[in-house]
Amino acid sequence: MVSPSALSAARTAPDRRERIRLMAETMRERAATDGACDRNALRAEGFTEAEIVSYADDARALLSDRQHALRVRLSPGKREGLALVKLARRIRRCQQSKEVARG
Repeated sequence: MVSPSALSAARTAPDRRERIRLMAETMRERAATDGACDRNALRAEGFTEAEIVSYADDARALLSDRQHALRVRLSPGKREGLALVKLARRIRRCQQSKEVARG
């Protein structure tokens, strides 16, 4: 099992897109020669377990030419922070409308 900190580091790595492209190329090359590309083949090419877990789906999507393959994912903390900002804005609007209604 991969540690959460290693997964987080892989997901937020500055070279994430390049590593996904490299993984997709590796998968394509291995599939052409061996008929398949498994975790052991990716490890042999230098990918860490955290990278394999984090990037494999995006690499497969890139191979199948899906448009959103390299979409940047927000970290859970960032998503939670954005949700809290939206909630705070709704609360402020509600309070302002109550103040306006009072006069």
